[in-house]
Amino acid sequence: LSCQAGTSLCHAASNVTNPFLQLDLGDNKNVTRIRIYNRQDCCQEQLGRHEVWVGLAAEGPTHGYNTRCYSSTAAADAAIVDMACPAGPLEGRYVYLRLPGSGRTLHLLEVEVFLLEVDDCPPPPPCPSPPPVLPCEIAALGHAQRFTTNFDLQRTSLTFVPCGSAGYTLCVQSSPAALPDPPSGAARTLSLSDDSSLALNIGASFTFFGQAYTSLHVGSNGYITFGSGDSDYSESLSNHFRKPRISALYDDLNPSVHGTVQYEVLDGSQEGARLVVTWHGVAEYGTRNTNTFQVALFLATGWIRVSWGDVAVIDAVVGLSAGATPANFQQTDFSAVTDCSNTTL
Repeated sequence: LSCQAGTSLCHAASNVTNPFLQLDLGDNKNVTRIRIYNRQDCCQEQLGRHEVWVGLAAEGPTHGYNTRCYSSTAAADAAIVDMACPAGPLEGRYVYLRLPGSGRTLHLLEVEVFLLEVDDCPPPPPCPSPPPVLPCEIAALGHAQRFTTNFDLQRTSLTFVPCGSAGYTLCVQSSPAALPDPPSGAARTLSLSDDSSLALNIGASFTFFGQAYTSLHVGSNGYITFGSGDSDYSESLSNHFRKPRISALYDDLNPSVHGTVQYEVLDGSQEGARLVVTWHGVAEYGTRNTNTFQVALFLATGWIRVSWGDVAVIDAVVGLSAGATPANFQQTDFSAVTDCSNTTL
């Protein structure tokens, strides 16, 4: 950007693609608003469509470390454009005014950047009492429940957190959006017929009840097994505990009649890399009802999240198995366990 000597009239080279002005604030600041003073001697219409970007990158406005504050179109005779970042203050050292498109000319008089000062911040709220920490219980070796007349976990998620090799703690959370990880366009479909299972390489090591596995078996009847596959359709607690197993909706299901079973690996920055297997709209054997549920295996932590959308079956087995029925086993009422929002895992 160059300015005419002895005046405040500034301009950039004419007819260029995506011209921009870079302002270096010297350090990271919280930018709240930008005010642009347009030239008044001529060329006011040149401002037109413009964008303001804020961020850490000096390489240019659209670098991945920068965030767009706003995009707008100024009136042809605008003398001043004053805009706040709609999403709130943006942190960064560099502020950019960019004119997108080809054949653009950047004509400006002055740009003001407004910052969030420390004194502008409201006092922080008092620290809440920390939530209780779920204990590691040996009884958690056998978290399982058999439903016979009323499946009550629709639109909820259960999160199982490993306690060494002893077992798992868990909490429950409602999921109004049905599934936390809806299958994306990159999800792969497993060709499962009635009473079948397919081996699946995890792509990393996943620890289940203290044992590391690099593969698993997805069953058409609503479960995942480790070590070997299973095609059993008779949902019972004794059958559930015969193998190392995650029973999401152990029942006699038939995806060859209706529905799909898909899997994908998600590299979410917030929740961590996870393998997600989803049974979507799968029918119960002998019917065309639909049942949607999924299992997410968090590869780094060993966490397991089992989630249900709309479920039509009324009888099923849900839970984890280390491969044998635990001593003094008692069923877990999953709908009555601690809410995830009220605990620290």
